[in-house]
Formats: sequence, structure tokens, C-alpha cells
Amino acid sequence: MNLCIFQGGFIDGVSRNLDLLERTIREKCKPRKFAEKSTKPDLFAFPELFLTGYVGGEDILQQAEHRLGNSFSRIAKLAKELQVGVVYGYVELDGRRRYNSIQFIGKDGTSLGNYRKTHLYSDYERKLFTPSREFSPLILFEGLKIGLLICYDIEFPEPCRVLALQGADLVIVPTAATAATARSVSVVTVPARAAENLCFVAYINRVGSQFCPSLGLDIQFHGTSVVAAPDASLLVTGSATQQQLLTCTIDPRSYVQARTVNPYFQDRVPSLYKILGRSSL
Repeated sequence: MNLCIFQGGFIDGVSRNLDLLERTIREKCKPRKFAEKSTKPDLFAFPELFLTGYVGGEDILQQAEHRLGNSFSRIAKLAKELQVGVVYGYVELDGRRRYNSIQFIGKDGTSLGNYRKTHLYSDYERKLFTPSREFSPLILFEGLKIGLLICYDIEFPEPCRVLALQGADLVIVPTAATAATARSVSVVTVPARAAENLCFVAYINRVGSQFCPSLGLDIQFHGTSVVAAPDASLLVTGSATQQQLLTCTIDPRSYVQARTVNPYFQDRVPSLYKILGRSSL
């Protein structure tokens, strides 16, 4: 499967970001961009809260949408027209609750999955969003089983392991990480999660400096988006400062040795890990 991850996005509104999403996908899918059918993009993934921007505070809650709302309809139409999958972050409205969510649209324009962030980061997110208390089922796409997480979720070992135990080949993690976090997560955490769970992990960050009204300061997103393979190697690494579209091939068959030489799942001893069910020590 050919994966494209986009690091970038605007702070000021859904309309501009929808235009950016469509422009990015159409440009990459132009016939001159690929000589053979095998190199045509299959899946595009965009950062956390891509449609609204991350730092708008309570203002972004006013742009919340139902998961099958207007933005979904526009992206679904594009996905079906160009025969590509799309994963994007947005503020989801469900009744009176708002969630930090990502949606996965298939090549036929249908919703294949919708994940609500389970581990909210800082008082900023906890003030805005309701945390989910469940993971989304794995999504079958282009012969791969794909799991979804968001940003802070990947910094805990358990969420990725839960998805891996269900058979995930790839875990997609849209994020909005600053320099202090992104450096260590991109270089250490993401490759470690890929290796210990014998799967691919795609970490898609925002980039650039954006003013956060509710915090009264500039937030510097650090880019360095990465896709890590089951042997912990990095297939692509993004710039720390530039908007980019990065592409790579997700092929589990190329990592059979990494997935068989290290039989982590078979050698686990779950009876020893009962303490993991406690909320604290």
C-alpha cells in the first residue's frame, strides 16, 4: 500500500483546510505523478484537528461537525472520485459533546472508521473535549489491518499493544506535537512502538508557529513526522519546519524476519501483568 502523510495545515478555519486537503490530494494524484498503477497513492493521512487547527481554543468548538457532516461529504466525494483513502482530524459533535476525532474514509467514499481520542493531553484539551473510553475496531484497507490513535495516545505503551494484539499491520497517529515532545516521540517512541508491536506506525504532525488565544502564547509545532517499520527503521522523516507531503510503501511482506524472529506475542505472560488494570500504583 502506498501511504502519503501530510504535515501542515492552517489555523484559521475549516474552509481553508478543506481547500488545502483537496489541493494536496489532487496534485499528488495527477497522472504525471506516477508512471505505473502500483505507484498511485492509496491513502492520505493528515494531522490531528487538521480541519479546525489545534490552537484555537473554544473557538474551534464552534466548528464542530457530525462525523457525517458537510466536511465528511466533501472529502468522501473527493476520495470516491480519485479512488483514494483519506484520514483527517476534526472536532466531532455528538449531541452536546465534542470529541477530538479522526475519520477514515475509504476509496468508495464511505466511512470505514471514526476514532475519538482516549488520552487527552493537558488542561487545554480536557477543557475542550470529552475523552473516549474505547478504541476503534481495526479497519481493513488494501489488504492491511489498520488501527487509529491520536497524538498523546502513542506515548502510552498500552494503546498500540491493544491494537497489535488484534492484528494491526499499521497504526496511524495524527498528532499536534511541539518541539519538546516531537523530538523524543519521533526519534524514540514511535520506532519503539513499531518494533515492540511488530507493526508499522505513522506519526503525522503539524508544523509552524501558531498563536493560541486561550494560552496567550505562540505554540511551535515541530514537524518531524515519521513512518516506522516493524524493525524500528524509519521509512520517511519530515522536516522540523517545512510543510511537506511524505510518501512511503507499507508492505508487511518486506519485514517477515522482524515479525517472526521476535515472537513477542507468543512469549508474553499476561498473568504477570494484572497490575496494568490499576489506575495507579
